[in-house]
Amino acid sequence: MSRAIASLREEGKIKMLEDYWFSYFSSNQPTAYMNQDSSSNPSSLSLQRFGGLFFITGISSTLVLSIFFLCFVYRKMLAFVTEKLEFLKGYIHYYLPTLSRNH
Repeated sequence: MSRAIASLREEGKIKMLEDYWFSYFSSNQPTAYMNQDSSSNPSSLSLQRFGGLFFITGISSTLVLSIFFLCFVYRKMLAFVTEKLEFLKGYIHYYLPTLSRNH
């Protein structure tokens, strides 16, 4: 395989393929995939470059926190209602026989 690559490199076909595939890159705007000279400084990372990432992270965090909060409230409400029903069941069982005897 390396011999085939070496022969393509010697014939100039690899350069031709590179020129074909990367022809839409202009020479004024080098990219990370193209060779750059060492004198050019890479652009600094800024908030604008990560804006989409922060947006997605914020939306997903808010969604997960909302789901957790709703599940928490549901469990607390279910426990409260169950406790009140148990109280009423005990109340009814205690007082119902005495009410039916009075009539």
